[in-house]
Amino acid sequence: MSRQAAPPWYRHALDVLHGGAAHAHWWTHVAAQFAGTYRVAALDLSGHGDSDRRDRYSLAAWTDEVMAVADAADMAGHPIVIGHSMGGFVTLATAARHPDRLAGAIVIDSPVVKADPEMDAGRRDNFRNPKVYLNAVTAVTRFRTVPEQDNYEPYVMADVAARSLRPCEGVVT
Repeated sequence: MSRQAAPPWYRHALDVLHGGAAHAHWWTHVAAQFAGTYRVAALDLSGHGDSDRRDRYSLAAWTDEVMAVADAADMAGHPIVIGHSMGGFVTLATAARHPDRLAGAIVIDSPVVKADPEMDAGRRDNFRNPKVYLNAVTAVTRFRTVPEQDNYEPYVMADVAARSLRPCEGVVT
């Protein structure tokens, strides 16, 4: 659909960003609530989810990825970027680097007084070597958020956990 032919309810677009060591599907259950009103694009920032890995990561590269996805999603207008945790830092950086290309920015659960722990090189190393489990059931059962939360919907956690798994060489499931 071209930008000129977009339906009126596509006037507003949401570009949603996950937190550290997470992926786009953390937004699946939330984004679905907005899909009837907004054009929603969720992306795996490089180094996360199904995206490719890089030798080095930077906020600038991630902000460029956010804008590239907004462009590729054929959004009718400037997007509202919504970021959770580490994605909130990316949202702030995107708003700072591309203020004329955004309709708004929403930051959720991001400590903006200091850098996100994942942005520290040592913390990022903690996510480089994922845990290996003997089977998917065990992996889903052991799945936890970082940091752990007091309240969550079990069906959402089970879905996010299942979508967070990757096959491993030498492991039979």
